[in-house]
Amino acid sequence: TLVPTPTPTTTPSTAPASAPTLVPTTAPTTCIYVDFIMNEVALPFNTIPPNFTNPFLDPDSYQSKALDWICSPDGVPAPGLPDERVAQRWVLACLYYATFRVSTVFTDEAFPPGIVPPWFNSQRWLSSDSECTWTRVDCNDNDQIFIIDMFENGLTGEFPFEVVRLNSSLTILDLGKTFSFAQIEFRTILGQLTNLIELRYEETNFISLTGIPTEIGNLKQLQFYSAAGVRYVGALNGLAFPSDMIDLGNIDIESNDFSSTIPDAIGLLPNLEYFYIRASLMNGDIDFLNFSTKMIEFWCDENPGLTGTIPSAIGTSLPTLSSFSITESSFQGTLPTTMGNIGSNMVQLFMNDNNLSGTIPTEFAQFTQIEQLTLLNNPLMTGTIPGGVCILVFGPLDDFTAECSICDSFTDFICCDNACP
Repeated sequence: TLVPTPTPTTTPSTAPASAPTLVPTTAPTTCIYVDFIMNEVALPFNTIPPNFTNPFLDPDSYQSKALDWICSPDGVPAPGLPDERVAQRWVLACLYYATFRVSTVFTDEAFPPGIVPPWFNSQRWLSSDSECTWTRVDCNDNDQIFIIDMFENGLTGEFPFEVVRLNSSLTILDLGKTFSFAQIEFRTILGQLTNLIELRYEETNFISLTGIPTEIGNLKQLQFYSAAGVRYVGALNGLAFPSDMIDLGNIDIESNDFSSTIPDAIGLLPNLEYFYIRASLMNGDIDFLNFSTKMIEFWCDENPGLTGTIPSAIGTSLPTLSSFSITESSFQGTLPTTMGNIGSNMVQLFMNDNNLSGTIPTEFAQFTQIEQLTLLNNPLMTGTIPGGVCILVFGPLDDFTAECSICDSFTDFICCDNACP
């Protein structure tokens, strides 16, 4: 037998190869923006919402897709682009990937199976061109996005939280009449867009179970707000419209399900001129108008739960009203004579289908520029139409309807459009 050598041999019997057989190619490229986007830009919450998960763990999330694009040649085409611009381009890429041709339960309801249309206009989006040249957005002189106007542009999917990263410059956000939706938690984002002067998302699928988000009250520079025909349920809270929103002039929140009264806070908005709350299951009265001083147009039609009398403040402390529409509701009592003080400012007066009583005030003859006056289907009204009012049909008034019982003396003058015998 062989006796083992007490010491190792001087050299191995087979020498190793001088180099590995597989040599790696050039080192993998690392995107220099990954840490910046993930750690400094991507969490837009003051408070992390419940059940939040890191979106970058999912390569198919819109955030991951937007980051992949930032790391592509088109994402940051110019060396030395400021971080603010890189972040801005990533946010817009999030908007694109989150809402471009994304299937949801809402698109399933709106389109044939398997069909999700693209945006109507996406010109230059995700190109190497400056994001300030992309269609439907606009920049200020500092190349900061201050307008996102997606009205009727066919957005689908969930509107991205990340847009809040534009809050230092964004002043106009219009998502109206699209198929986009937003979860209840989005209310925290809305409240952080504090430079907005115009916010519109009417006829979208934004969701709230507590009425208008009270975070809207944080938008102290807001002038125009429209959330008509969205999926808002729950009582209308005056905290959504505090009186220090001194620039707010237009509120359109009709076609929701508030099932509540109209809070006095609406009337206390110092510069509110236009307020629309039709078909929203409102109840109670409209006495908030007693606090209003600049209202020009108020429509609350199709709210059978609204009752009470027409406030006498109309024409006294509120002399500016030119369009007043309360049809298909349950208002009672007589027409205030003080309304006549509005005079030639009154253009539209829609009061049909209520429980109004009494006579048409002679003071209505002062509505010399009125174009529409509807009183039909108020069977408790009495008397006849004052001559000074009937003469208005020879001026701008071309739509005048009332009960036959008060038209008898003036059917020869076509005071009433309804078929009086």
